Amino acid sequence: MCVNGTWSDIILDDYLPVRPGTKSLIYGHAKSINGVGVLWVSLLEKAWAKLCGNYDRIINGAADIGFMHLTGVPALKLKNIEYRANKEAAWDRIELAAQMHHLMLAGISDESAGIEKDMGNGLLSNHCYSILSVNKIKINNQQVRLLKIRNPLGRQAYRGAWSPTSQEWTP
Repeated sequence: MCVNGTWSDIILDDYLPVRPGTKSLIYGHAKSINGVGVLWVSLLEKAWAKLCGNYDRIINGAADIGFMHLTGVPALKLKNIEYRANKEAAWDRIELAAQMHHLMLAGISDESAGIEKDMGNGLLSNHCYSILSVNKIKINNQQVRLLKIRNPLGRQAYRGAWSPTSQEWTP
């Protein structure tokens, strides 16, 4: 990992935390297919936890910091305040990042909502989503901006406007 601008090896043992009385991993893991999975997700998370001191210290952390340590590339954080102040400029930055194939994340930061609480539309508060694509479409002579996002946990789908089953897709 890239720690303070310097690439460093993180030495790990091969023990991973599991739920008591089971063989089920407690923390991050890749989805298994027919009982066959991969360990890189769990090992990467263990390396990050070791770097930060323990697993408790990486819960609800800042994704931009994690990306910097993982890739060695500076991260840009577009805060809600910046977006609300100038939506056009913020959208232009998002589109440019997509055109340049940057890794992008989105999330809802709400300290009053708690960690990963349903916001009423399937999105979780204080949770990180991958941005898969950035799109502009024209509907009834009106331009609509859409982000295609993915929940890395693979559960709880978005149910709001422009979700896969919403009426907005039906003219």
